[in-house]
Amino acid sequence: MAKNKIKGISESDQKRALEAALLGADWFVNNQIDLAGKTCRDANGGRYMYNGHIFSDYQTMGIDWTMARALFVLQTAYKATKDSKYLDSVAKGLKYIYSLQVMDKRDKSLYGVFHEETPQSYWVYPRDGIELADALFEHYLITGDKEALFRADAFMEWFVRETVFEIENDLTWIYRRVDFNGKKDERLASCEGGNTMALAHAYKITGKKKYKKLMKKIMDAQIELYHKAPGPFVDADKEKNHHVSDGGHIDNDDGAGVGLLCAYEILGNKKYLEHAKTLAEYHLSKNGNYNIICAFPAVSTFLLEMSRITGDLLYAKGVTDNLDTLLGLQHIDKKNKNCHGAFIGEDEGGINYVPNYSPKPHEMVTTRTTAFACLSLFKIAGQGWPLGYSVY
Repeated sequence: MAKNKIKGISESDQKRALEAALLGADWFVNNQIDLAGKTCRDANGGRYMYNGHIFSDYQTMGIDWTMARALFVLQTAYKATKDSKYLDSVAKGLKYIYSLQVMDKRDKSLYGVFHEETPQSYWVYPRDGIELADALFEHYLITGDKEALFRADAFMEWFVRETVFEIENDLTWIYRRVDFNGKKDERLASCEGGNTMALAHAYKITGKKKYKKLMKKIMDAQIELYHKAPGPFVDADKEKNHHVSDGGHIDNDDGAGVGLLCAYEILGNKKYLEHAKTLAEYHLSKNGNYNIICAFPAVSTFLLEMSRITGDLLYAKGVTDNLDTLLGLQHIDKKNKNCHGAFIGEDEGGINYVPNYSPKPHEMVTTRTTAFACLSLFKIAGQGWPLGYSVY
């Protein structure tokens, strides 16, 4: 396991970061659906908020990957504070999460998979589902809960069995979407490189070499597909979205940069570190300025990890020198429970989130930005280092 602190970050930055990260964690706690003790129950108990509209009481509740990222933040908050409210919230969240998982062994093609949105959505984006497995691995590491370990490993076994396919040049990639009727989507998505983080964690925790083998294959394909030249990951074929910015630059790589460091740490091959360094140099040159709102919080998880792994404070300074930019995304309004403490930035457009209204990105708070920001802030604080978006 890598060391759990970056030397050289000022105490004032650590303090500011911890306060903001805990405020973000409290947003998840305060907006969780809690049906305990209520006589009229429904199937949503334990769900966290996904998106909130700042100017109304509208909210969208969590799906598989947003539930996972809530757990990453809350479990890190518990490690940092030992405050039981965070693990109590996780325990409630697990009840909903477990309702998403298929545990019927009669159909091997589905055993272990998570439903994408609700227990009645019959598909999954594997890149989304693997985040839940990763969050369950962390829960096991914190609590020793073998049920969480069993379920995490069940998903990872499904992932290896059902999501891998070969593309041109003998590269291995992951299906973008898997429907429960057997249909699988072969369209390439750059975010698949982020699968390597959970595979690396699964290998380190279970010792199963199949996870390490697949991690290497995906990361090698990520380099061949999206990092042929020094600098950013590039996907020239995609229109701008919450991953891809100007020039096809993948400014929110969804964990692929951290995946390079995971591959380097496990395999010991310096090529992965060299790719990570050129990626980091590009992000340092951006100085915290991105067109995609979630990009800088996402990039921060990677740059801070670069400093932890290499020992070079330069990368962390790319975040701490722009700490005001990161904290400026946090919505502060104690009168607004829906949004207080969360971070703004609905980069997917939001057209389906608020009825009869298409809000601008800064008019929504969202789990994507909040989780990336909080995980980065916990790293700055140097307390309760997260498993999510980190090298283990």
